Amino acid sequence: GDLGYEPYIGLPGFSGQPGGGTVGFEGFDADFSSRYYNFLISETHVFSSSLTNELRLAYNRIALGFPISNADEPAGTFPHINIAGLSSLGVDATFPQGRIANNYQIQDTVTKIFGKHTMRFGVDYLRQISTQTAPANTRGSLTFAAGGNFTSLGNFVDNFGGSNGTASRVFGSPVYNPTLHRIATFVQDRWKFTEDLTLTMGIRYEYFGTPFNSLRTPAFTGLFNVDPVTRTGPFSQPNKVKRDTNNFAPSVGFAYSPSFESGILGFIFGEKRSVVRGGYNIGY
Repeated sequence: GDLGYEPYIGLPGFSGQPGGGTVGFEGFDADFSSRYYNFLISETHVFSSSLTNELRLAYNRIALGFPISNADEPAGTFPHINIAGLSSLGVDATFPQGRIANNYQIQDTVTKIFGKHTMRFGVDYLRQISTQTAPANTRGSLTFAAGGNFTSLGNFVDNFGGSNGTASRVFGSPVYNPTLHRIATFVQDRWKFTEDLTLTMGIRYEYFGTPFNSLRTPAFTGLFNVDPVTRTGPFSQPNKVKRDTNNFAPSVGFAYSPSFESGILGFIFGEKRSVVRGGYNIGY
């Protein structure tokens, strides 16, 4: 919903006609801007020959915007005018729009060796705070249609909508602030089963959270959604989606490095000169 199409202003009688085209005028369009910021710091601590810890702190910012080129001039204040079957005048009603997402992340992984087992377990936490400007017809739009024995162009010249003309506008702020928490944990065991065979087994759990709007309730739900007895309905309840809490991701793998000194197997694999690997994983 953040990507619109390039708006235009057309001259009546040209747009949509055979052999004609769309004429654009400077200032009656939308610009595009994007900025990306990344920051990462990591620290690996060796507590002993069998215990280490890896810590990563990260920040990421995404800023995308589709502002109106001349927001303080007529392009930013005039409604979008549609002349049915002919042309459109003004900046498209879906602009301006954009998004800013700030992501704060922490990851920590502990590695511990127990004899033939190398255990790894860790956590990954992400906090996202966003500011989004949704496409909203805040300047309004007018549609001039044929009617009253006049063409749509004639009604536009006379400032009359026609029998099927429409006028619409969105009121209120198009800016909203969804927030999100995402967390993942995992545990993995790398087991040197024999001198030739190493097994790896693990499981990861991920919860992606549910984006929550700062506007806790829907703006409009309809009178028929109100319980006549309790006088409650969706309008009085937080506006959320169902949580997804069953994202378990198992993984298994092996690495086999046989040792054959002679024969056909020695010719194929050699003595610790080949490794056969395989694995299976589910991811979200």
